[in-house]
Amino acid sequence: MRPWKRALLIAGGVLSLGVGLTAAFSPAFREELRLLVVVPFLQAYYVVRFYLDRLPQLLLWLVPLCVLAVLTVRAVLRPVHVPRRRRRWIDPPWREGELLVLGRRIHTARISRFGRMRVSRRAAGIAMRLIASHRGASLEEARASLRRKDWCDDKAVASFLQPHAHSGRLGEGKDFQRRLDRVVSYLEQYHQEV
Repeated sequence: MRPWKRALLIAGGVLSLGVGLTAAFSPAFREELRLLVVVPFLQAYYVVRFYLDRLPQLLLWLVPLCVLAVLTVRAVLRPVHVPRRRRRWIDPPWREGELLVLGRRIHTARISRFGRMRVSRRAAGIAMRLIASHRGASLEEARASLRRKDWCDDKAVASFLQPHAHSGRLGEGKDFQRRLDRVVSYLEQYHQEV
């Protein structure tokens, strides 16, 4: 319950309790309290008791049992609704910004085509910077070399880093982790050469 709702309920309860106690113990309000609250309550009690005394005892016991039986059968026959558990992202132990973002992207890449495209784009950016530093070229030349796929001899790595490589083929998410590991190990080796 929200704090403002709780405060409102407490204030309403205290106010009604104060008004009730004031009306009950104040001599000026005793007659009004008796006419407005006590007399209607007693009249309603006697009317209900009058009609309940006229009903047969079997009916008084049978109606609640039938209602209870109907509710029980309804609860048993109703299909069980199991709420679908949502996968929650569990933050890794590190809290650095770049690693946290990359960890979340790899996590979503397992289930989402767009997540795979983002991870591929990020890996392509890293590869582009590595090519530029390895060859001493500008980023535009490194991007052109990345698109031509002439910067590495492993064609699977070069095709992974292309923007159209993750267009949503069926079953691609299962193989994605293995291909990503291969690309990362190749980029690490390439970085060692720089």
